Amino acid sequence: MNEKMDVIYSISEQSSSVAEEVSASSQDQLEGISQVNEAAVQLSDIAGELQSQVGQYRFEDSY
Repeated sequence: MNEKMDVIYSISEQSSSVAEEVSASSQDQLEGISQVNEAAVQLSDIAGELQSQVGQYRFEDSY
C-alpha cells in the first residue's frame, strides 16, 4: 500500500510541476502577444502620420 501511495505522490508532484510550467509558458505567451499588439498600435499610428504627411502633396500623372 505504501508503494502505491508513493507512486501516487510522485505522479502528483510531477503533474503539479508540469502545471506550473504550462502556467509560466502561458504567461510568457500572453506577454509576447501584448508586446506584438503594442507594436501593431505604434505602427498603425506611424502609418496614419505618414499618410497625413503624404496627403499634403499633389501628384500629377505624367503619362
